[in-house]
Amino acid sequence: MRRVMRVLRLVLAALVTVCALGGLARLHSPTLGPGGAAVRQLGFLRAELDDGAGDAAQAMFPEGYFFPHALYGLAWVDVGRHRADRAEALREVRWALSRLDGPQGTAPFSAGLAPRHGVFYAGWTNWLRGGMLSLQDTAARDPAEVERFERDSRDLAAAFDASATPFLQAYPDQSWPVDSTVAIASLRLHDALLPARYGDTVRRWLDGARERLDPATGLLPHVTDPRTGTPLRVPGPPRRASSSASSPMSTRCSPGSSTCASGSCSWCGRWGSGRRCANTRGAPTGPATSTAGRCRSASRCRRRW
Repeated sequence: MRRVMRVLRLVLAALVTVCALGGLARLHSPTLGPGGAAVRQLGFLRAELDDGAGDAAQAMFPEGYFFPHALYGLAWVDVGRHRADRAEALREVRWALSRLDGPQGTAPFSAGLAPRHGVFYAGWTNWLRGGMLSLQDTAARDPAEVERFERDSRDLAAAFDASATPFLQAYPDQSWPVDSTVAIASLRLHDALLPARYGDTVRRWLDGARERLDPATGLLPHVTDPRTGTPLRVPGPPRRASSSASSPMSTRCSPGSSTCASGSCSWCGRWGSGRRCANTRGAPTGPATSTAGRCRSASRCRRRW
């Protein structure tokens, strides 16, 4: 009897192992073949985006429209790398870029920043555009797309070279190191795809970033002073460093009154009456007398997850 039970346990263990290996195979090779799981999922996501998923997400946070389209395009870049025929991947990446380049994609971002629309927008779109070019042989690349990638990379590098801080602004007077990290990665991608130009810019950025690590964690800080790059303490309970999903703004907009409390939300005026609230550091983001404003909705207040 003991021998039978031992054999049964071994058979059961073998079955569990086979099932686990099958799950791992599906997890790590979802892009293989034109009808792979990843492609089917992307088909679903494209239908949702066509049906307004980006607009719905925009009502929840400032990058709501941007992120679904950017991540959709980047997912297609990864799929394309596993396929011999990359036409579909290139078509979908170009579609995502066209949405990000459009008025809805740029609306939340300031055209007056350097780089244009801020480092969050410029860095992510440059990373995606470089990913698109990486799917093509040099001779097959569209010259206009290459020129756009070169121009945007040049603008990013110029902004980093001219800045006293390695962490550029994503929004006026607001800086998160994670955004500059993506932008620097896009410059490294440029130098991997095209003649190298930005090695010195990347080295200076790394040196500056290492000088401004969060003293409590030794990691990149979550939010920094936009002029010096000095790590800032986020109001409220202790938070993690740059990987944190916590908001650096203690937004207290009342859903009922759509009123932005003074000192809590720096973007109410952008969406409401034109009057801006003071930000969490006490510096007014608009005229000195405009220490309170009204929002169209609580979700329109500047919020970073």
